[in-house]
Order: sequence, then structure tokens, then C-alpha cells
Amino acid sequence: MRSDRLRTVLLNQRKKVLHLSRAELSERASVSVSTIRAIEEGRTVDPGLFTVISLAVALQIDLGPMMTSVTGPIRHKPLHDTD
Repeated sequence: MRSDRLRTVLLNQRKKVLHLSRAELSERASVSVSTIRAIEEGRTVDPGLFTVISLAVALQIDLGPMMTSVTGPIRHKPLHDTD
């Protein structure tokens, strides 16, 4: 299954679990219904960061594990040398 199709399926399934219509999700996430429809139908392959975060919050999805799977563990480095 292609990753864009997987995102589409996850969005649809999560929306069903929370019993949300596109309009309700749109209102909760401050994302247009047409954008949600485009993501669900696989016409938007790379939605913007604001859209992803807004939808995740509205759908009660923790992005932490997803981000770690993409970036790997984040190793914090000091901003300045401590010499």
C-alpha cells in the first residue's frame, strides 16, 4: 500500500472512530472541507505542516511516534560550545 493511500485510510478510519463528518472535522481543525476531501481521496500527497498538525490535534493523534519513525531519535546538541 502506498504511503499516501495509507494516510488516507488512517484519516478515514480515525474520523469514523470519533464519529466526525468532514464538516465537523473541518471546524475542529480549522482546515477546509475541500482540503480534507482531497487528502481522503488521495489527491493531496503532501499536505502542509499546519494542516497535518491541525488534523492530528482534532483527531486526537499523537504525532510523536510518527515523527520518530521518520526522523529517528532526536539527539539534542548544545547551541554553543561550552569550552
